Amino acid sequence: MKATSRKQINAACVFNNKDFELAYENHTYSRFKFYLIPLIIVGLILVAFFCLLDDDLFTTNSFITVLAVWAVFIALLVVFFLTLGRFKNFRSYYLIINATELLFIGFYFVKLIVCGNKNFLVMCLEVSLIITIYSMIPNRWLNSLLSSFLLIIAFSVYCAIKPDLLLDRNTNIFGFASIIVFFAINSLNAYHKGYLKRSRYYDTIMLKRLINVDTLTGAYTRAKFNEDINKLIHKARQTGRIFSLIIFDIDDFKRINDTYGHLTGDRVLTTIVTIVTSNKRNADILTRWGGEEFILLLPSTRLNEANRIAERLKTLISEYDFGLDNIVTCSFGVTEFRKNDTRTTLFRRADKLLYDAKAQGKNIVISDVDDFQVIL
Repeated sequence: MKATSRKQINAACVFNNKDFELAYENHTYSRFKFYLIPLIIVGLILVAFFCLLDDDLFTTNSFITVLAVWAVFIALLVVFFLTLGRFKNFRSYYLIINATELLFIGFYFVKLIVCGNKNFLVMCLEVSLIITIYSMIPNRWLNSLLSSFLLIIAFSVYCAIKPDLLLDRNTNIFGFASIIVFFAINSLNAYHKGYLKRSRYYDTIMLKRLINVDTLTGAYTRAKFNEDINKLIHKARQTGRIFSLIIFDIDDFKRINDTYGHLTGDRVLTTIVTIVTSNKRNADILTRWGGEEFILLLPSTRLNEANRIAERLKTLISEYDFGLDNIVTCSFGVTEFRKNDTRTTLFRRADKLLYDAKAQGKNIVISDVDDFQVIL
């Protein structure tokens, strides 16, 4: 599985599949959004205190100018905080983070120009710190790389127009080399972390699919059914929102296998799943319960609507041309959640209705209404 996950991630450390990358980003955002904002603000404040609380505050001839620079920085943090809270996905978060990092770079150099010269090695250390903070903030690797690279370019240009900042040749080389080393180490570390997180996410999703999705038909498995129905039961008890359940079974499926072979039987199974999937609502959940038996969970659905859905599926299946000599049909049992139901009582009631449908001629829908049954 590791080799497979490597093929899904490209050299830019993002998934080749854009939809998968977006799903990963939103998963990450929903998981870490509660402390993303504090983490980023603490990081930016750390940079600000290191870069701004120096002797400029005491040696500059314009105390008001320094206060104005600080006010601009605080305003940036406030705008960043208020804006970030308005967005609900990671794509918007990226835009804000990238814009904030670029604004901070501009702000940092405006501060240097306004407040005067300072020690070259101290500035090298400040730039290295900013690069480290940028690599720690959750972001796409290429975005962090670009922000750090632009910071280095801007610093180099600033030193070029302020040659009096530079010291002797060996010190200058040491200062720039230290920045490049910080840039390389943090970039490689950010790439490694981003790659590992995506690889683990991919492996986890694939493992969940193996557990939750039937490999033959693409319908969900019992494990997923148990998880989904428990959620629906909990929601029904909390909110009173009723849901319904349809259990259906292919009539005389053993005869199909015996007459046409198991490959044809498999084709019938997958075709029926395709028919149901194409005609169910997005919220409805289809499960292969076992063999030729399926369950369709219908959230926020009362019994009458579930009956109509079952009848429609019965007709669609019986009218479909499977390319066999005999018509393929299904029998259906339909019930809805009751106040004191458990997963077991709900399933047993639906299974009893399906059994009655089989006993009464097959290719019919039987549902329960209160304490009695109605043949549709």
